[in-house]
Amino acid sequence: MPGDLAFILISPWMAVAGAVGVSIPLLIHLLFRRRRKPVKWAAMLFLEEAWSSRRKRIRLEQMILLFIRCAIPVLLGLALAQPVLDGSRLLPGSGRSIHLIIDDGVVSNTTNSSGQRDFDIHIERATSILESLKPGDRAVVTLTTDPKSTQAGATDVGTTMNWLKTISPSEQPSRIPDALMKVRDELVESESPGSSEVYLLSSFREGGFDPDIDHETEFPEGVSLSYSGPFEEHTENTRINRLEPLRNIRIERSSANDPSIDRTIMIELERDGNMLPGTSMRLNTIIGSWNDSRTITWEKGESTKTVGMELPNEVDVSNGIKAHVESDDSMSIDDSRYLALESSEAIHVLLLDRPGEDNRVFESRSNPGAGRWIQYALQPGSKSTYRILEMDPSVFQMVDLHDVDVVILTRPDLVDRTSGSWIRTHLDSGGLVLVTPPESLSTHEWVASTSSQLGLSWNASMEPRIHDPSTSLAMPTDPVNTGSPLELISAELPALLETTQVHQSLEMKNIESANVLLTLEDGSPAIISGGSRGVFPGNVIFMTFPPSMNWTDMPTRPLMVPLFHELIRGGLSSARKSSSGFVGEFVDAGHGVVSISNDGVRIPIIEETGTTSTSIPNRGLWTMFDNRGAAVGQLALNTRPGSTDTTPGDPETVSNWLGGEWTRLESDSTRTASHGNHPSLVFPLLLILAILVILETVMGRMFTRSIHSGVG
Repeated sequence: MPGDLAFILISPWMAVAGAVGVSIPLLIHLLFRRRRKPVKWAAMLFLEEAWSSRRKRIRLEQMILLFIRCAIPVLLGLALAQPVLDGSRLLPGSGRSIHLIIDDGVVSNTTNSSGQRDFDIHIERATSILESLKPGDRAVVTLTTDPKSTQAGATDVGTTMNWLKTISPSEQPSRIPDALMKVRDELVESESPGSSEVYLLSSFREGGFDPDIDHETEFPEGVSLSYSGPFEEHTENTRINRLEPLRNIRIERSSANDPSIDRTIMIELERDGNMLPGTSMRLNTIIGSWNDSRTITWEKGESTKTVGMELPNEVDVSNGIKAHVESDDSMSIDDSRYLALESSEAIHVLLLDRPGEDNRVFESRSNPGAGRWIQYALQPGSKSTYRILEMDPSVFQMVDLHDVDVVILTRPDLVDRTSGSWIRTHLDSGGLVLVTPPESLSTHEWVASTSSQLGLSWNASMEPRIHDPSTSLAMPTDPVNTGSPLELISAELPALLETTQVHQSLEMKNIESANVLLTLEDGSPAIISGGSRGVFPGNVIFMTFPPSMNWTDMPTRPLMVPLFHELIRGGLSSARKSSSGFVGEFVDAGHGVVSISNDGVRIPIIEETGTTSTSIPNRGLWTMFDNRGAAVGQLALNTRPGSTDTTPGDPETVSNWLGGEWTRLESDSTRTASHGNHPSLVFPLLLILAILVILETVMGRMFTRSIHSGVG
């Protein structure tokens, strides 16, 4: 029970030898005592009277002397057995409580020049510490990748050591601050935290240690804090940091006139090491049975390289893409990266327009109207990757949105509240909505209601603003941000914009949350987009003027075709979530998905949020399933970029980050320091033994004289 004394013998066989030694004085007495037959003679009477008066005292003296002589071999055997007291919280330093924090993050897979992984070194040190424990000690193991799941504090050291043999390094990133916080909380809740020892076993490589993240962990007073590392050996490692498409959606069977960027993926590689020699290696891109293998040449000292690759039209990417670099380096996990790419035969467009009677004044052979101009831009020839369905908003039904990627509203004034809710559902599923003002209206009361239906707060002036003289379009003052639908043609845009004139436009209001894609000459917004702030997964693009000759000469300018292609392709790409995530994190699989599976591991999806119920344990291509059990797509999960950086951490930086109360472990310090916490009884036993030897000598002579004097 807690608080009891545990008497431990480091060399128990010596104690057994001492116990056997107790029998030596007894055997001598029993074997060598003489049995004589009493012979009575005349003076015997007086001797018996003298003996009877002293017999009790003499027997007591003999018993004391016998006890001392028996105790001498016992104490000698115990002293040689090196006894210690353990398991008692009543004694200072006894009942040790050990907390091991082992870094099992993905960077602990790094192999040194001796062929040993960082993780294996951590386990060796943990085992060395555990071997120093005695019965009654308590050991708790916490892993940095999952601090909440700890090996419960066991007093059976063998059980803990056997458990250490079953674990292996993870593919998840290290979370050292979380692990420190978890152990600190356990110590605060314990009865006697001052008798505890904490060991942080980590290599502190840059992939698993970020000094900019303050752990803010203050341990209770008296807790012994020690850490290993950082490992100072530089290891050569090449990793694929990024595998991404220029567009999140790939159009199959695209014609030669379609932009190749729809089929282009980018692969970014990075090298670690202090030498970085000039070398070459093979980079393989694998899609099913198709494999593109090319040689990558590194210049001396070159640490990063980006490779662009155009995928052939005939390659089916539905089962995912894998990039793999053939590199004989210190870690193999980051040599591969995965990509799940959405693929479609065409982009399906629903054009809500009312050509004909309402627009007969504005439509003619020279000015066919905004809807027609947009169709001409998207379908300039017989072969096109766009499938356009034109429909009057008054007959529009929700079923018409089936398989639709883009909704174009050239008559938003005719969309009622019910139709607006259907379009909002389209947005929530990752769709794109492009809105232009009706060219036939002189007042525009529809803007506030339409933006409200789409979940936005935008508004505009009731009447168009007339530009006299006409104004040209311009790039926004701030550079085109990453993820903008026009990002990929931002270099060509300035020359195209100069030749385009705008005659009238709406003046936008309340657009603080919008991204300005293009402006007029005076800096006022011309085209804006929204939806990137998490209001909904989809994307809304709003033009302050329709592509109609009464508002602008854009339909007849070179800008028209590339602008609408990029607004739709780029806008749709930014609206669609990339089907990817990182190992060790919760991943958004989207609504309608009930589970994901990889290599026999199945993870349920939370219906309300569309996210995984647990963090992702390993990388690879995961298959998504719906409630019917049918596969509905792929999810590419990779290690987070930078989490496998093998660059050694700076020792001074690590020491400053942990704090002055932490002590760095030397190679053998764990075993040496561990013995001092057990109160040893060797010295007290030797002292008692010396006293008994002296007493036996003195008392032996005294008692012998008293016997002779008593008899005589």
